[in-house]
Amino acid sequence: MKTSFRILISIFSILLLLGCREEEEVPVYNPIIVEDYVTAFDLVKVYAPGLGKSEQIFKGYFSEIIQVTLGRSGEDSLVFIMPELPMGRAELKVEINGKPRIWKFDLGIYFPPASESVFDGLIRNSEALLSEMQAFESLEGFSQDYLKWINQLKMEYSQLNEKEKKDFEGVMTKPFNKFWLNFLKDSPSKLKVPACEDYPIIDFLGRINFIENLFSSPFSPRGFEYLARYTELPDSKFYRSIKTGIGLSFWYQIGLIEALATKNLTCPILRNLVFKIPGDQPGSFVEQPTLIFESGEMNEVYAFGEFQKPNMIGLNSFFEDQFRVKVESFKTLKKSTSKILVMLDDRADLPIMDDEPLYIIPATAPLEQIPFPSSFPMTVQIFDNPEIRFIGYVFEEGKLKMELESLTGLEQDFVLNMNSLGFEKNVPAKLKVFCPMLAQVVLDEGKIQMDIQYGTTPYQITWSNGLTGTGPFDFAPGAYTVQVLDFNGCEEAIDFEMPEFSTVTDIDGNEYKTVKIGNQWWMAENLRTTRKNDGSPITKVSAPSEWVGNPDLSVYSVLETKPGNDQKYGNVYNGKAVCCEICPTGWAIPEGEDWAQLQDFLGPRHATKMKTYQDWENNVVKGSNISGFSAQPTGYIEWTGMYEGEGSVTYFRVPTKSEPPFSHNFFLLGISLGEEIFASAENPGGLYTVRCVKD
Repeated sequence: MKTSFRILISIFSILLLLGCREEEEVPVYNPIIVEDYVTAFDLVKVYAPGLGKSEQIFKGYFSEIIQVTLGRSGEDSLVFIMPELPMGRAELKVEINGKPRIWKFDLGIYFPPASESVFDGLIRNSEALLSEMQAFESLEGFSQDYLKWINQLKMEYSQLNEKEKKDFEGVMTKPFNKFWLNFLKDSPSKLKVPACEDYPIIDFLGRINFIENLFSSPFSPRGFEYLARYTELPDSKFYRSIKTGIGLSFWYQIGLIEALATKNLTCPILRNLVFKIPGDQPGSFVEQPTLIFESGEMNEVYAFGEFQKPNMIGLNSFFEDQFRVKVESFKTLKKSTSKILVMLDDRADLPIMDDEPLYIIPATAPLEQIPFPSSFPMTVQIFDNPEIRFIGYVFEEGKLKMELESLTGLEQDFVLNMNSLGFEKNVPAKLKVFCPMLAQVVLDEGKIQMDIQYGTTPYQITWSNGLTGTGPFDFAPGAYTVQVLDFNGCEEAIDFEMPEFSTVTDIDGNEYKTVKIGNQWWMAENLRTTRKNDGSPITKVSAPSEWVGNPDLSVYSVLETKPGNDQKYGNVYNGKAVCCEICPTGWAIPEGEDWAQLQDFLGPRHATKMKTYQDWENNVVKGSNISGFSAQPTGYIEWTGMYEGEGSVTYFRVPTKSEPPFSHNFFLLGISLGEEIFASAENPGGLYTVRCVKD
């Protein structure tokens, strides 16, 4: 036994008291615990040689007046629960075989239990789980035994005085018990066994992994071996309630796994997805191996799922294989838990759970084909194809409804990827173009015009203000509609808004065009200032040696790859430069919520509406700039000094804090050749463009 204590001490490298000293007839021993100090309600084990053979319970005192009851742990150790004491040094004195023994402790800060009662939470959540388990016939016996433990704790807790109830709360909220009572802070929705469409198998695997991690650390205060020390506490009302509370938390964890496993066995698993179109006979369907969609239309195809409940012989998926593996792990965990419960219930008047799991995975299960339910989760995407715009999809009433657009005006083959939990299928598809015309309203150099691709001339273009033709035209701010009809009868109606513009001037006298987008005013150009608003200069740099490695230096650089770029592209700045009051007075660096508001107003394909019409390279669909934001493909300067991305990308700095000073804690929002803004991590040494939004 002494050898095991040495192993425990070596694992945690803890000796709370340096050395031990002998006092006349009052030897001092080292406590065997697993932290640098103890706090109130810790379970403490102390080395106490010479206990004798018969005594099982010992009395001890802190400061001669605070009594504790200790229980025998093996032949030469004692365990007890540390009472609530002031922080600092404390001395425990215990009389053993008529002689006093002393242990000295360093007491750390004790944080009182949370306002929520552990007892109330444990009972409430146990009863909530019990009500769900009662829906499963196979768990009837388990539920009845679980209820007896719930009622036992209620009875024992009611017999405690107010101090003992407070101590119960303290013990049950210590870190090692929190791992078992982790559900107390969960929302009520998380306490329920999930419905089939909410993936109960994920909860099952996660719960098994959670307990396995505890079980894998036997000497830590998270492990079974440590919790088993509670069984060595002597019999008293208070200690009895603690042991019953711990036992009930075990019942909760195991019961939740049993319920999750049983729920999984009732949930059908998708084995195959079949698409069909109506046949010649009423009510008949013909399988469609290659899906046919029409560009620009909401397409429908009948979807049938082939479902099968989990079984040992069926088509296995990754998650089913994991399920079977974890079932074997659960057997080991449940046996260990049963051993703990046997020790906790030393009076033998409470039921002990069976070692074996209560559920059985069936050998086989029938395969059933049904219209694909809209409640079943399924992700649909097309493999990377920049020439197809994937607008959206929905499964509804046994149908897949999907809208796509060809961005080239040409028929295209592609692959549709269907993905659900443990299921994936690639379906060949074809996008047909019956009306190959793409039209968009463009704002270029302050004027409105039509951009039409793939249609057949001549076009009939009618604007809601009475104008005709492609433009360009001067439009006053406001809402408009345009109708486009090509020679073959392809027709499209487009609603748009002509934005309102103004100007703002920075401290250097640079004047910027500004634009109202929704309820926000944005600069429609990139910042070019060389000073902050307090007049302090921003250092102009051209080589990375001038700023890399000096995070406290505010720097900017001019993108001078072509004549006039400094006016067109603006400057690029490091994080230090843009931390404090760099925008014109009354304007600020836009934060994440500012950008989110902008995107929400612009809606789908917002980046296309923000990009200039002429400047971006390799675009399948040109930017329309109908928002007036006028994002230029400026590129950026790497920390190496390399100029990257001109013509294809721009980045804007976004502070990660809402209160000044920002320091240089930023992330980036990028606009590239796609149709949506994307987020990116900032390279602290890089130089990026800046836009401002009105306060």
